[in-house]
Amino acid sequence: MKTILFSILLLNASLAALCQLPAKLKLVKDLAATSVKNQCRTGTCWDFATISFIESEMLRQGKAPVGLSEMHIVRYTYEQKAKDFVRFEGKANLDEGGQAHDVLNVVRTHGLAPRADYTGLLGKSTEYDHTDLLGSLVKLTNKIVKGERKRTSKWADTLSTVIESYLGKACDSVTVEGKKLTPMDFAQKVVAFDPDQYVEITSFNHHPFYSRFAIEIPDNWSHDLYWNLPLDDMMAVLDRSLDMGYTVCWDGDVSERGFEHNKGLAKLPDDQESTEITQKMRQDGFEDGSTTDDHLMHITGYATDENGRRYYKTKNSWSEKSNSYSGYVYLSAAYVRLKTIAILVHKEVVPEELKAKIKQP
Repeated sequence: MKTILFSILLLNASLAALCQLPAKLKLVKDLAATSVKNQCRTGTCWDFATISFIESEMLRQGKAPVGLSEMHIVRYTYEQKAKDFVRFEGKANLDEGGQAHDVLNVVRTHGLAPRADYTGLLGKSTEYDHTDLLGSLVKLTNKIVKGERKRTSKWADTLSTVIESYLGKACDSVTVEGKKLTPMDFAQKVVAFDPDQYVEITSFNHHPFYSRFAIEIPDNWSHDLYWNLPLDDMMAVLDRSLDMGYTVCWDGDVSERGFEHNKGLAKLPDDQESTEITQKMRQDGFEDGSTTDDHLMHITGYATDENGRRYYKTKNSWSEKSNSYSGYVYLSAAYVRLKTIAILVHKEVVPEELKAKIKQP
């Protein structure tokens, strides 16, 4: 997603009487999820959405919910992006944005931590704000690249020092029921999350279907590969995931006028809502820049309107008080078909016949 910074949205909607659904929607599937969090003044929606997804995976497996630390992931992701920026001589992406696989990649190397063990907040701070942190990283890395700061063998340690001056020392151990564990042990034994069991799926025809490719978006800075499925197959996987009890991490475009978080709804213009969204329409939007990689959220269910049209219940990360729907927004099926960049799902929900078609890179 692009680095879009959101503080708590102060809206005019009355929060005294919280509504569960926008008007005329009936909830059909509602999967377990933890409370809505607030990414505050950061561009870390990719992290908040994917951590929420992992928390729902714990709930799906009947595990006691543990609030997981978003900032544990951010700390290592920022560090790797800064290292890449230096090693690629300034020709790499160094900002707050990212993708769902960035979380999975950190889990593989540094595990997970409970939020209580690593808040990423120092002193009296109660809200996230990474403006100065990123500014300091950019300034330092540029000096290293331009030779204004001597590039010794210890330059990477300097990057870590800067990050930890804002987020705190790296979390080397966590406490669970009075026992000390490493973050890796916590991820494997307590959360029981195996990142290799999940896959990102997209749908664009500038690459062959049933192949794997790195989506050409700036925030895919690690060049991770996505499974490329035809649109109908991608949507079928999304729906099958929810019907099987698995939530979905969603990456897409929220820059459209029809994305109205304050109303809890995201729809296309009426003429498009009533028209079949085709593969060509998706591709045209990607090519002409009208569909952009803006934001990641967490789909936890779906509702239908009086005409039987589907709306996906989607957990945002702009706080519970950001609208009258406890921070959720309902995305129309047409909106999702047209404006999705990618989804993250458990491999279990992908039909075997589709898996068999996927070509190795």
